[in-house]
Amino acid sequence: MKSFLCLLVALYLAAMPSVCAQDLPPLQKKAAKLMRSGHLLSSAEMEAILGTERAEVLDLLRKVVRSEVTEWADGSRLIPPIARRVLLRLSDPEVIEAIGNQLAEFQYISPYGRWNDGLFQDVLRAKQPKLLPYFARGVFRDEDAETQDFMWDDPWRINRSMHSLSSMLRLTDELEVFSPEVRAWASLLLRASFLPPNERRKVGRMWWKENERAILAGDYAAVRPGISPAQGMPTGPASTLPDPGDAKRVSPNDRSVTATKSSNDSPISGLPKAAEGAAPRSSLWPLWSLLSAVLAAAGWLFLRGRRTRQ
Repeated sequence: MKSFLCLLVALYLAAMPSVCAQDLPPLQKKAAKLMRSGHLLSSAEMEAILGTERAEVLDLLRKVVRSEVTEWADGSRLIPPIARRVLLRLSDPEVIEAIGNQLAEFQYISPYGRWNDGLFQDVLRAKQPKLLPYFARGVFRDEDAETQDFMWDDPWRINRSMHSLSSMLRLTDELEVFSPEVRAWASLLLRASFLPPNERRKVGRMWWKENERAILAGDYAAVRPGISPAQGMPTGPASTLPDPGDAKRVSPNDRSVTATKSSNDSPISGLPKAAEGAAPRSSLWPLWSLLSAVLAAAGWLFLRGRRTRQ
């Protein structure tokens, strides 16, 4: 009996560390819950978890991203990019500014991540509109849109201004705070490979200038789509460009707008227009072709029948 009691005491003492380990400190418990299920929660639900300890929990998550905290009290190993996505979704100013500057200036590394550790994918998943101004800053770089001279991923070279434009459009297309028309426009310009890079960038720059104030103010419902990429942009200095407010807008169903044509172009770009004064083709030519085929077949059958009788 005495041996049995000693065994129970030993088992109890051995189990105590694991029992205590499961009861994380309050701040770690909140941070762990956000990292575990934050992607399934709305912003309001995440804020409810933070409660009055919001600042303390955010500070703890920043330490996780910076690898200053690598495990919880129960020994659980932590993955910094997960904490980074939580901070982006919670609009943490420190993290948004650090990552935004990193993306705008094409810095390889910052306190909150490397460009090749899934940073851009985290930005898209977080769907954080406050990062748009940083991408826009890159779009306005003073460089030729067709020059690919920046070594971003050996051996690939990119144009930073056009790369920023693509990033801005991809994020805009992902953001549900924008209207379907704005997202459709962003998707259309992103795929408008028929436009020269300089023209695509002009369209993107004009859209940003027109909507910058609303985006910075967080009035996303007031953001309007830009000029239809299929409409194209005239060449020349910015002062000669048309007013974006007078340009054709894009709706979700307006994904294939006929491009602007010159007097010598056909509706399909690159195909010559029929010469003026050329004789129009008769609309009855299919009937004549069919009649000719029938007469030829009848003649062949007639000749074959005569040969058989002979």
